[in-house]
Amino acid sequence: MDLTLLNNQSLEVSLGDEFLEAMPEIRPMIQRYEAIKPTLVENKSFFAKTQSQHMDNSMTLHQWTPIRTIRQCLAEINKSETAIRQNLSKLQLVKAKMKKKKWEAEKSKCPYDKEILEAELLELMVGYQESQHYYAAAIRKIDNYVLQMNTVAKESGYWDEEKQEVSYTEKDFEREEPIHHIMTAFNQALNDWGSSGCIGPGNTIYLSQQGISEVDGQREIDLYMREEKIETAKQIQWFIQNENLNELEAAKKVKLDPNRRLNFLKRMADKYANHPETIIKLKGRELYNEQSMITQGDTRLKLEHDDGETHS
Repeated sequence: MDLTLLNNQSLEVSLGDEFLEAMPEIRPMIQRYEAIKPTLVENKSFFAKTQSQHMDNSMTLHQWTPIRTIRQCLAEINKSETAIRQNLSKLQLVKAKMKKKKWEAEKSKCPYDKEILEAELLELMVGYQESQHYYAAAIRKIDNYVLQMNTVAKESGYWDEEKQEVSYTEKDFEREEPIHHIMTAFNQALNDWGSSGCIGPGNTIYLSQQGISEVDGQREIDLYMREEKIETAKQIQWFIQNENLNELEAAKKVKLDPNRRLNFLKRMADKYANHPETIIKLKGRELYNEQSMITQGDTRLKLEHDDGETHS
């Protein structure tokens, strides 16, 4: 058997005359399927990934700081690469089984045994074919994360022009962590305000861990929401005066700048940047211990195979 023949074989041939004679109403359904099969095979490759680039880039990579984004990219790349490597060994096993089944079918003198072996070979071929779409999709997913990671690194100064690669240290990462956690705490506090009108207990604790009191946190959220209401009122008034709309119609046209929230979070990170270190020192500890950090990625951990070659 040939994979090409398998791919081109129609359902009518696969199902056989006995089935179609017993259920003749199926034949026009198969014909409609066969008419769209080339498009189906082509378009299937678009959807072999677990999620779209939109979800990858806007949700999976929803991080506040550059190195956090780079770290998430690396985690996703590693996860996909590990899955590919693990499944490649299974693919090698399938290919070996296919060769064995084919050999056994060719050597078999019993027609029934040969038919069984060819059916088993067909089953292996279908699985082998389908896996190709997922490997290609996984590689496209990895490439997207590589490109996103490189873009973030270049725009944030974590790019080595000479080596043309991402370059940062563990110390760089630790320096960004207070920014990430302050922005995350205030972002979640805004979500609390939207659902209950105040900061919830969990995010009150989160803010206090960053050295920000409940009173300060609540005041900042209240001021921000007041600014949003003022901006909304201004826009409503403008539409009433310039487009002769009533208040309800004007309210429907209000569109706040989505960057306002991000700018607020950045302001909070700048304003309270020193608070995490202050609160840690009050507890008698240091926020960083540089003796426990490394200045460059460690490439010493490698696996040595029986072939004598070293593999990462």
